[in-house]
Amino acid sequence: MDITNKLSSFLSEGVAYFLGLIVGRGTIIKSTELNKLVIDFPFKNLEATSPIDVNKKFDTQIYLSNSLDKIVERIKRLGLDVSKFNDEDNRGASLRVVWQKTDLTWQLLSYLLNGNFSDYHSFRIPKAIFQAV
Repeated sequence: MDITNKLSSFLSEGVAYFLGLIVGRGTIIKSTELNKLVIDFPFKNLEATSPIDVNKKFDTQIYLSNSLDKIVERIKRLGLDVSKFNDEDNRGASLRVVWQKTDLTWQLLSYLLNGNFSDYHSFRIPKAIFQAV
């Protein structure tokens, strides 16, 4: 029996979505006390004007923050404790997952991200992902 790649049975739609968020906008911060994953959703313009009525303005920070609620619920279904934060500089919102200790979910995440992922700028797709069929 070939057991070289069992990733394909583990890589569900929810896990793949979560990995996509991480590699698209994520940053992992490792320290001796805890490990933290931050997924940023920046927004360039915090105020939008209606194309129909130029006097009508929209607070895009609120819309951005509210639109993350479905993403938060989807990540929570994976068994992770995720929190949503509005950035202090009011330039976007972020999702944060914190691990107080190195548990199984942290180890699996490290494996799926090649163990050396720090942020989405440095990500390289793991060979195991290509082999998953």
